[in-house]
Amino acid sequence: MMANARKFLAHVARYAAEHNWRITIVNDGLPPRGWKGDGALLSYSRSKAQMDYAARLARSGEIPCVGMSYALPKIKMPRVLAGFESAAELAARCLTANGYASFAFLSEERLRSGSFGYKMFVKHLRRLGVRGEVPWFVRSELVAAEKADDADADVAMYRRDFAGLGRPLGVWCFSDSVASRLLDAALADGASIPDEMGILATNDNLVVCENQELPLSSINSDYRRLALVACEQLDRAMAGERLSERPIFVPPLGVSERETTGVVSHGDPLVRNAMIYLRSHVGDSFGMGDLARELGVSERTLNRAFRERVGTTPAAELRSLRLKRAMSLLRMTEFPLDYIAKAAGFSHAPHFVNSFRDAVGETPTAWRARWQE
Repeated sequence: MMANARKFLAHVARYAAEHNWRITIVNDGLPPRGWKGDGALLSYSRSKAQMDYAARLARSGEIPCVGMSYALPKIKMPRVLAGFESAAELAARCLTANGYASFAFLSEERLRSGSFGYKMFVKHLRRLGVRGEVPWFVRSELVAAEKADDADADVAMYRRDFAGLGRPLGVWCFSDSVASRLLDAALADGASIPDEMGILATNDNLVVCENQELPLSSINSDYRRLALVACEQLDRAMAGERLSERPIFVPPLGVSERETTGVVSHGDPLVRNAMIYLRSHVGDSFGMGDLARELGVSERTLNRAFRERVGTTPAAELRSLRLKRAMSLLRMTEFPLDYIAKAAGFSHAPHFVNSFRDAVGETPTAWRARWQE
């Protein structure tokens, strides 16, 4: 089943309840003996028996089927797919905007979806002016199967395949789990993240992303929309409508930026120390004059270093970090806005609401409702 399967299936179950469906959910196995259904949503599974069954079901034409993955490419059927080209564009823009100069792609397996995501990632990097090589690393090919759960094997992979790449390095990982393994390995080897290497994951599983040593930045797939469109397509097919076999792509909601991506210092010790201070004190009340005195320089010198190295100001970077902190709290908690405002370093709730609306285009309450679905 796809990443964040439970989130996706929860939305399928809601649709089923609202439309008088009775659903049989098959995961890591086959349907009950004698199962007869009116339609099927077919997704990817690591189980060969389950994929063989899905292929037979789709080829037979006995019931309408809607594909939910890039697997079974030779079988003609309507498909509703996660928009990996849109995700690749978000990844390329996020990493280049933060100042990373070299890039790599990491997936757990060599699947068609990963191949498509990699090609689109390179395509959008080229459009943004990146000309260097962008390697694709596949963890299952670099770590022996018997060492798949061995953290030392991931450290060895990092040292062999990532440590020698150009810096600052931006890595787009095709899942949250493989990103968390890379993060652990890089930190164990002493890598400076996000300054030396930025890690951007995919699927935005909050349990995984928020609970790393450094919370993972990740692309948030729109599982609510994906489930809704797939169910609507299957409903139409079961009603006898002939559907187009041209895939429907559902773009992600956006990037949840946390602590594994960020503006890089490009080797300037002053900017690097300022970034460390800003990230460590994002919830505190202080001004740029306070920051400059802490670093032993004038505010003018600090601002000039930021503009020359990263093209922004320390005040703008602090605002960005505070918004990221607020977004994390909005998604992970039910805390009221006044609490979140203070925790994220805003002077009071109205200031937080106005700043959030100016930056994001909607209120914190509306944003929270949309991203918590």
